[in-house]
Amino acid sequence: MAKSRIKIDDIYRFKLVGEPQCSPDGKRVCFVVETIHKKDKKYYTTLHIVDNNGRNLRALTYGKRHDRLPR
Repeated sequence: MAKSRIKIDDIYRFKLVGEPQCSPDGKRVCFVVETIHKKDKKYYTTLHIVDNNGRNLRALTYGKRHDRLPR
């Protein structure tokens, strides 16, 4: 299987995950997903939440936002 090189436009598909925060009951984790918008050439961040077993992943916020610090 041939390996392909990363191209400049590939960066727009990357999603960076960070700032995890457990819920007080320990059943869920909220975190930030950072993406780069190709047309705007800007970073945007949205909040996502998932059960502690990795199930029920969903976005809490959407679109061109700068949501951070899930507390």
